[in-house]
Amino acid sequence: MRSVRLFDFIQFDGSSWQVIAQDGPTLALKHLSTGRIRRVLVADLLGDDSFLPDSPAPLPSLADVAVLETLDDETRARTEFLHRHVIEVLTGTPPDDGNREADPRPEYDPSNALGDRVFAKVAELRCAGTPIGERNLRRHLAAYRKQGVAGTKSKFPTACWRSS
Repeated sequence: MRSVRLFDFIQFDGSSWQVIAQDGPTLALKHLSTGRIRRVLVADLLGDDSFLPDSPAPLPSLADVAVLETLDDETRARTEFLHRHVIEVLTGTPPDDGNREADPRPEYDPSNALGDRVFAKVAELRCAGTPIGERNLRRHLAAYRKQGVAGTKSKFPTACWRSS
């Protein structure tokens, strides 16, 4: 579940902000470069695809996750496949596997809205023969942010996954 607290630094609507006040369901955001104050409803902020915490918790690493050792080979392969794509959507680059590019591909650049990155990933996976719906990918992103690999390992639909 998404959340925001007083004094959090966030990305919203293409800019950096700090939450400086709350009045019922309304937040006051201070633009970090101009100092401009903007009022926004909490529900509108949390429901907006462009909202991201400025300093999100570090993403879990597959190397540290014992849950993978408990999976059968096919489930583990699906989980590792999904992990790579989820990380690319969230951070702009896939996890370091020795072939990591220095810069994100343009469609996954973190300066792009999350919704645009999700749309690009859905299109990429469809073209690659491993289709996944936008809504389903968003569920994976949320589960991964909340629980790491354990949150996504059983949620990737077998019918949509083909190894290659």
